[in-house]
Amino acid sequence: MRRKILRVTQRVETENSFAVLEGVEEEKEEAGSDEVRRVEGSLPAGKIILIGDSQVRHLDAAFYDKDRRRTRVCLPGAVIERISAQLDTCLADGTKPIVFLSAGGNDICKVRSEELFRRFKEALAKIRNKDATPVVCDHCRSNGWAFIDNWDLFYGKDTLYARDGVHLSRQGVRVLAGTLEGELNALQRFFRRTGEGRGIGDP
Repeated sequence: MRRKILRVTQRVETENSFAVLEGVEEEKEEAGSDEVRRVEGSLPAGKIILIGDSQVRHLDAAFYDKDRRRTRVCLPGAVIERISAQLDTCLADGTKPIVFLSAGGNDICKVRSEELFRRFKEALAKIRNKDATPVVCDHCRSNGWAFIDNWDLFYGKDTLYARDGVHLSRQGVRVLAGTLEGELNALQRFFRRTGEGRGIGDP
C-alpha cells in the first residue's frame, strides 16, 4: 500500500463530497470538525449507528441514506479515545442500536498496540453495557464481538485508495459499504431468528 501522505495548509471543502478522494487531505483534529449526518425525523427503536474517523465520511448513498434508522457520526482525525467519548452521546437514548465502529488508523504510531487494544476493549464494553451490538470495522481478529475482516479485501489493492494512500477511493467506499451492508443483514437475520432483534429487523 502507498503510505506517502502530503500535508496541506488548510482543510478544503467543496460541493463535491468526493473531492478529497481526488486529491490529498491531512486529517486534522480540531474543534467543530465533527460531522453528524442522519435522515430527518425521529429514529425508531432498532437504529444503526456508524461512527468513526474520516474513513466513514463518504458512506452516504452507499450505506446510511438507505434507511432512516441509520446515523453516521464522522470525527475527522479522531483517535479511539475521542470516538469512545462520543459514544456516550450516541447511546444516551437507550435504543440499543447496532453500532459500527471504524477507528484506530489515527492511533497507529502514537500508542503501543497493547494500549490501542485496551482502548478498543473499553469502547466496545461501553457499547455492550448499553445492551447495544458492537461491530468492529477494522483489520483485527475476532475477540467475542461481531467484526468485519476487510484485510483481504483492501490489502495491496491500490485502486481502493485515494492518491494519499490513506483515504478510500470511490471504489473503496463501495467495497466498504458492501461489507457493512452484508454484516448488517446477517445480524438482522440472526436477531429475527433468535427473537433478540429489539426492533432491529422491523420494517
